[in-house]
Amino acid sequence: MSKTIIAAMQSMQVAENDDLRFLEVTFSTGATRYTYKTVDTSIEEGDKVVVYTPSGKFEVVTVRKALDIDEVDLYAYRYKFIVQKVDTAVYDEQTNNEDLLLKNLRSRARRSQAAQAAKALLEDSTEDEQANFKKLVRL
Repeated sequence: MSKTIIAAMQSMQVAENDDLRFLEVTFSTGATRYTYKTVDTSIEEGDKVVVYTPSGKFEVVTVRKALDIDEVDLYAYRYKFIVQKVDTAVYDEQTNNEDLLLKNLRSRARRSQAAQAAKALLEDSTEDEQANFKKLVRL
């Protein structure tokens, strides 16, 4: 397909769809920026999105910048669409819940160990030592 036809098609897309945007993205392997297009207005800088690569694979990339239409050379390339935004809300919630659970379990384990140590200390102490220890603990 000639570059003129591609540019005409992309120019029509820009003219006919106010939501069409061009975004620079980077792959995890480097700093080179690639331009993709989207109509998803919720995508922001820093978001993870899925793109279909020229090698025929779906890959997750990071959005680095939303481009002004003046920054995009519509004659240079037939820009591919972003497949979708990666929604990490469920993952983030599950990870946070797991972190809280681990924190609580560690805290309970420390309290249990402290209680066991105190019990062992009291069992091996005289009544006076136990009374002094109890006064010290209540401070």
